[in-house]
Amino acid sequence: MKTLFVLAPLMALLVAYSLWGEAAAVRAPVSTGYIDMDFVDVKITHPATVPVGAGPTVVELNYMKITVDVGGSAPGNDGPPVLYIDVKNMYPGAKVTVNGYLRNDGTIPVRVEKCNFRSIGGAFAFKDVDLDFDIQVDVDAFKGGNAPPFTLMPGQSAYVVVYIRARNDARESVSVSAQFTCDYRQAP
Repeated sequence: MKTLFVLAPLMALLVAYSLWGEAAAVRAPVSTGYIDMDFVDVKITHPATVPVGAGPTVVELNYMKITVDVGGSAPGNDGPPVLYIDVKNMYPGAKVTVNGYLRNDGTIPVRVEKCNFRSIGGAFAFKDVDLDFDIQVDVDAFKGGNAPPFTLMPGQSAYVVVYIRARNDARESVSVSAQFTCDYRQAP
């Protein structure tokens, strides 16, 4: 009987400890979001309207050979999106316009800081570029009438347009190659 009195408090302590340990266990799944920006619905809109498909789209219009390709815009988190634009055989007064949308296909809000060219002719990285005083390149990006910086929630898009113009006094057969993208980060 004496053993029972000694074991009873010990068993009660063990039962209480096991109940407390069960109640303290917390399990909750946790996952993080991801950033995925894509260029979508890209089109050459001047001198004619031509949708840009998968892979490079090549169009010969008004003596010019226009090539537009969209990189980093496949479904899923595939890196930063880039528009590759190449126009060959421009003539004085020629114009090419490419437009589309920059869409947040990720799961978290993204702040678009600026949209600009990564390279033009290998050396330029700013707006309103005038290459050898022959070709002018400009870009506009808007969300609800606002230029960057702005925030895109998941599923939201911003309108993007790239203008390439040969000046009226440009040399004949000039060409331009440009890589266009937007700088962005997770929104605060």
